[in-house]
Amino acid sequence: MTKQVERTARTRESIVNAFLELANEKGMDRVTISEVMKKVGMNRGTFYMYFDDIGDLIGQLEQDIISNFRSQAPAIKDDLTNMNFDESAQRVANLFSDYDDRFFLLVDNDPHFISEIRKDADKLLSESFPWMSESPYKRYIVAGYSSAIIGALSSWHYGGRKVPIVDLIRQLQKLWYGGLKDYLKPPNPQVK
Repeated sequence: MTKQVERTARTRESIVNAFLELANEKGMDRVTISEVMKKVGMNRGTFYMYFDDIGDLIGQLEQDIISNFRSQAPAIKDDLTNMNFDESAQRVANLFSDYDDRFFLLVDNDPHFISEIRKDADKLLSESFPWMSESPYKRYIVAGYSSAIIGALSSWHYGGRKVPIVDLIRQLQKLWYGGLKDYLKPPNPQVK
């Protein structure tokens, strides 16, 4: 990478990070370009070299995450189709690790982002399990699954991340494939 390309990438990332920090403090809809640029110590004109406005910055954040997910989708589909749950859990965990706080900020503040995630989940599940496409319940199954995953991940994130994400993903997959019955059984009493 040339020095100019590296500097450009660092500048863009500085702007994004300043936006994220401010958005986490006060909410995405309350952040202004002036505040972002003041935080990074640059003039407003620099912002416009990378983004049209705050909405464009948010849109680019969405696209970064969604593009990465879509690039991983064929491998995740293969894992799911072949019931390689550990592999798919690791891939999904890596995706969340790559985007961490950005993902949760968008989930909490951007209905469009959640809609795109649901569309991708629908496509992934339809391709992994083609027989599901014919079910009149598919729409509801996908909505329930994506809502459950997003809800569980948000609870994990805001609850202090007390378990490794890959373990959480594995448990969610186990729940998805096996249902609640194993979780609702009382534990076996210990024989003394």
